Amino acid sequence: MFAQLKPIAERKANADAVIARLRKKTAGIPGASLFFQSVQDVSVGGRFGGAQYQYTLQADKSEDLYHWAPLIMARMRQVPELRDINSDQQDKGLQSYLAIDRDTAGRLGVSMQDIDNTLGDAFGQRQFPQFTKG
Repeated sequence: MFAQLKPIAERKANADAVIARLRKKTAGIPGASLFFQSVQDVSVGGRFGGAQYQYTLQADKSEDLYHWAPLIMARMRQVPELRDINSDQQDKGLQSYLAIDRDTAGRLGVSMQDIDNTLGDAFGQRQFPQFTKG
């Protein structure tokens, strides 16, 4: 979400003061992680993140990332000068394995394409057109 402040001549607080006030008021919202930053005239980096500055942690093995990233983030949160420390690491997703009995599916007249389409419809990110009455 983006918000645009009134021109500085029309308000009493600078952007950092507004952000500090919003940070206090939104800190207790259950289930929400809000990260505030003022827009910079020059942006460096190839992607948009949830913070003004970002770093990328890389490793040869994903297990090392899963181990070290939370530890580094926890240590950074202890530095009082740093705010809104967050991560885009998505390692808490649910995972399930599916074994398909192709012989039984074939006997029941269910093709692998049908199974694939059904799973894609149920769990994929396929977008459907929105129909409206006109």
